[in-house]
Amino acid sequence: MPFRNAHLLPDDSISGNRVVSNRPVLDFMLRRRSILATNLDDPGPNDEDLDLILQVATRVPDHGRLTPWRIKVCRKAAQASLASIYRSSFLKHNPDASDAMITAAHRRLTASPLLLVVVAQPNMDRLDRIPLIEQQLSAGVVCSNILIAAAALGYGGQWLPGGPAYDQAVHAALGLTEYDSIAGFMHIGTPSEPARERARPPLEDVVEEWVG
Repeated sequence: MPFRNAHLLPDDSISGNRVVSNRPVLDFMLRRRSILATNLDDPGPNDEDLDLILQVATRVPDHGRLTPWRIKVCRKAAQASLASIYRSSFLKHNPDASDAMITAAHRRLTASPLLLVVVAQPNMDRLDRIPLIEQQLSAGVVCSNILIAAAALGYGGQWLPGGPAYDQAVHAALGLTEYDSIAGFMHIGTPSEPARERARPPLEDVVEEWVG
């Protein structure tokens, strides 16, 4: 069957507990874009908006109701502290790093008004029933929901992994155990310029109907 990149739906309607359609939500999702962390300025979310973002973030699929993730809120002072730890670790492992590389490493953790660190914290006692990948994917959806909620409130956001996510000094500073991992550094702030659309893959390139 042919696949289309958009699907026209009728106005919102609810039948029992089933949402038949919600076109404004779909239109919003079709337009959502990440904003480069370096293009995120003040103001960041106030306490009320942050609380709403966190509520949306934690409303995710979670097999077994394990809540195998945690979110660490890092405002500017905390970002600077974490970035200093990462800078020292980065220089230890990259003694010949240029000034530009050092600056870029520092800004990976300090670029925006608010940084949310999403930690995948698997329940190792339940791996027989709920594999590690399922628990980690749940943490990934937390990251995605943060971006969606932030955009819905008029903020911009970027999900950054990269070097700090795998640095043991950063892990130690954040109190991670040997089984934990960082699913994402989520930068949030007010966009300094409009988001640019980027090319999306045609559905026929990434979707196929499997018939056995």
